[in-house]
Amino acid sequence: MPAPLLNRLEGSATHCFPQKKEAAHLRVISYNIRIDHVEDRNTHHCWSERKAMVAGLLMAYAPDIAALQEVDSHQADDLHKLLPGYALEGFPAGLGHAGEERLLFIYDPERFDLQEKAVFSLSRTPERAAKDWDARYARSLIYGKFRIKSNNALIAMFNTHFDHVGQQARVHSAKVLLQIQKALAGSLPRVVLGDFNFFPGAGGEDVYHDFLAPSSGLQDVRDSVEGSLYGPDGTWIGWEGEPSCAQQGTAGYRLDHIFVGGAIKVAQTGVLTASFSPNGQLMPDYLPVQDPMRRFPSDHLPVIADIVI
Repeated sequence: MPAPLLNRLEGSATHCFPQKKEAAHLRVISYNIRIDHVEDRNTHHCWSERKAMVAGLLMAYAPDIAALQEVDSHQADDLHKLLPGYALEGFPAGLGHAGEERLLFIYDPERFDLQEKAVFSLSRTPERAAKDWDARYARSLIYGKFRIKSNNALIAMFNTHFDHVGQQARVHSAKVLLQIQKALAGSLPRVVLGDFNFFPGAGGEDVYHDFLAPSSGLQDVRDSVEGSLYGPDGTWIGWEGEPSCAQQGTAGYRLDHIFVGGAIKVAQTGVLTASFSPNGQLMPDYLPVQDPMRRFPSDHLPVIADIVI
């Protein structure tokens, strides 16, 4: 894998997320990169302007495994070209045709073998595509069982994107996900990543607490971190100056999460606010996020965690 760029940023800002403290740590990232949306065309938010920034941010923070949401097929093709040294594995989020939004794992094939993979519908019929309850779109969950080549340890990874409209869909999707992750992971250490769209005041708090119930076997990395916690609470910035997000100079709702279960310790975690200058220079993590001279790769901020299994 190409050497990380993060050493260029080290020490340059108080909010800069540090390099891994130990080589044995696994770095994971959850990142909604925003689909190539028609509304973004003819703006500096268009994918042709953002793709190098998305890849640059990922290369800079050098995850061992990253879970990406809102990736359409040509965005996946672009990232495959722009992320040398990484393997990509994904499925259409609606379990449908190849042109749909994808959920994607990227990982370092020199460090990991992908031993099992599967995709499930977040619906009444997890084995086949369906749009149930009050969901706007068909949603899914992807699973990968990875072997760490250095010690043969196994880890189960899950990546998902809950519906942004349907409150009941989020409630039931959580139940489907929790059941599947327990059945597939068994006693293995596991990481559940994604954009969960836990909106405050719309059932979000209840769904979030379902994830933290003792029966789930999961913990939020923010609650279980043994070291430092970096960055803001929120992960949705809605581009620059979105009134409900960046008006006060901070990130908005915390929609994106990393949960862990089993024998996993969290060394450090946080939300990355790194961005790019208009001429394409990577700018280190600092706040406020509202700054006319900053360009964000997505309308979401990535969540990062260094874990030990």
